[in-house]
Amino acid sequence: MRFSIYGIPQLAMSTTEVFLRLYFLVYFTQVIKFTGEEGALIISASLLISAFFDPFIGKFADNYKATQGRLTPLITIALFLIAVLLFLIFIPKWGPQNFIIIFALTTLYQIIYSLFLIPYLAMAKSLIKNENDIINLYSWRYIWGSLGALIAVSLPFLQQLFETTNYVPMGLAMVLLILLFGPASLHYLKEEKQISVIEKQEPQNISKELKTLINNKPFLIYALSFMTLSIGLGLNQTLAVYYYKTGLQLTSEQVNTMLMYYMIIFSISIPLWVKFSKKQGKKNSLRIGLIVVSICTLFYPVIPEKNLLPLYALITVAALFTGVVILVDAYLSNIIDYHNFKGGVKKSNFLFSIWRILDKCARALGIYVAGIVIDLSINKENPVFTINQAFGYGVFIFVFLATSLLLIQKFNERHHNIITNYFSRKKPWLSNKVN
Repeated sequence: MRFSIYGIPQLAMSTTEVFLRLYFLVYFTQVIKFTGEEGALIISASLLISAFFDPFIGKFADNYKATQGRLTPLITIALFLIAVLLFLIFIPKWGPQNFIIIFALTTLYQIIYSLFLIPYLAMAKSLIKNENDIINLYSWRYIWGSLGALIAVSLPFLQQLFETTNYVPMGLAMVLLILLFGPASLHYLKEEKQISVIEKQEPQNISKELKTLINNKPFLIYALSFMTLSIGLGLNQTLAVYYYKTGLQLTSEQVNTMLMYYMIIFSISIPLWVKFSKKQGKKNSLRIGLIVVSICTLFYPVIPEKNLLPLYALITVAALFTGVVILVDAYLSNIIDYHNFKGGVKKSNFLFSIWRILDKCARALGIYVAGIVIDLSINKENPVFTINQAFGYGVFIFVFLATSLLLIQKFNERHHNIITNYFSRKKPWLSNKVN
């Protein structure tokens, strides 16, 4: 029960994040009337600036947990602040002259989102009791997240329902979802209060902690793989609506229906990947899934315009195998156990904050490249390349590189089992599982 309740806030936040990844640049370029590069610059720069704060948020969350014993109040405050910022971004009528204001609001949103996500992800580690729990917990998070994603791709129908060209209905819907599902579900989670009195090591500064991460080869290779994958996914998500509307000449209704279908198949794939990973391991499952996804991207540029049959066939396969991403954070838990083993200090919040930095930097690059792609392919009289080529071949390069890096990483389930057995016998306080 606690796993399903834990995942409920992800419904609201996934609705917001998926909608922003698909439509934030569209909102900036088509409603506020920024150029593609201006809109992409706002999103990517806000991600990079907010990334600077992530280590401090991680350390603050670690200290907050150690002194207060519970992360729930911190996460709840962050959810309320996110709702306020979304209201300010989407409800007032903005124009190109409001570049600085929009940039400031977007940057604040990214910072506060980290204040929610870092302790939220770290709190998950204290809820698990055995190795299978981490997969079950993250699968519940993705189940609720998939439902939120379905809501996100349905939000544009509100624009048609209210016959408006602005994003006010979508903005209000996201605010209401956060306020209704976030704080209430955290209250019912009844997080156990645990004030840390075990760790007696001298506190390390951030530079020393970063040095230990750089010397952690499994983390470094996995982080490089994850960053490369994030660039590709950022490019994919930002260009998706442009590809379907401009590249394939689909109507808004067709695009929304197709995105909903994609998310339904993605959601169906989650329990399948959970079951598969328990037999084959998280790492091998990630390898298999990403290999197929990279192959799928090669077919997007050759889909004929307005031809829905091959498009839906390709989307079915792509969505089924993209579901493997539910294991990205789950496999990170293995890497965190290794880091705790090597360093002798448990720093879950700090590691998740570094993970957020890498994600933000990679997404920022992917989004900025997407903005340039839009200007060079759609907004240019003589396009350098088509949006179809960028959406397919461009994404393929990054997904293929990410898969290749994962293939050369040597740390595996057998090594992780040795570490967890060592924790259980000699140093249980370093384990991320509760006793």
